[in-house]
Amino acid sequence: MQSLEGITVLNTRPPHQAQDLSKAIEQEGGRVYELPLILLKPPEDKLRLQKELEYIHKCNWIIFTSVNSFTFFLHAVQEAGYSPESIMLNKKVAVVGKKTAKCVQEAGYGVDVIPTVFNAEYLRDALIAKTDETASFFYPRSQQARPVLSSGLQVAGRRVFEMIVYRTISNKAHIEQLHHLLKYRQIDVIILTSPSAVKALFDQVSCDLHKLLKESLMFAVIGNITKKALQRYGVKKIMMPETFTSEGLVATIKKNSKQF
Repeated sequence: MQSLEGITVLNTRPPHQAQDLSKAIEQEGGRVYELPLILLKPPEDKLRLQKELEYIHKCNWIIFTSVNSFTFFLHAVQEAGYSPESIMLNKKVAVVGKKTAKCVQEAGYGVDVIPTVFNAEYLRDALIAKTDETASFFYPRSQQARPVLSSGLQVAGRRVFEMIVYRTISNKAHIEQLHHLLKYRQIDVIILTSPSAVKALFDQVSCDLHKLLKESLMFAVIGNITKKALQRYGVKKIMMPETFTSEGLVATIKKNSKQF
């Protein structure tokens, strides 16, 4: 498999997630620009956050669909004056993705369910198969999370208590540089890892550059939901790894590098 020498990649991940991915690309010989399109912020209503956290005492499961949901959950727990150990005592844990599982385990907690495919639909089905109607789930999530997981569990007779632990906002700090890189064709591949990043890109890029995004540039994405978000904008050139990880993403870019 060839290296990424001569390939320039735009890494649009949030600042706290971009570094490892950029390093992996650079180790393969690629050049990287880091321009985060979105920022993750905790909810502004702290009182509501504390009230929602109380429902965890009614649950025997906790669901984490990303490293971000786990990290922001721990922060909310600590802000509310609890210790994470007391909150998670005797709770079973379900996660999406190996990175989320690793993060939870490194914090000292076990993982009881991880689906074979890293998305909400497969986690929903795994949890329905694993539990009965006495199960109750606490689900810390982003404000933009799709309802497929919680609604699917509820239709199957399980109780679900949701808590919004972070929100996604567009980061417009790099618009000028973004336009420059696109206008002068200095990018070969754009990495997008969420529908929110897709929306932020098209919102921030001027209309005269939309045709370039839709027809000429190559995109590398993680997850079918991000891919579908791009397709709704009419994007034609999309790569997606079979394994929804950063490592899988880099391998996919390498595999397809002759197309750029």
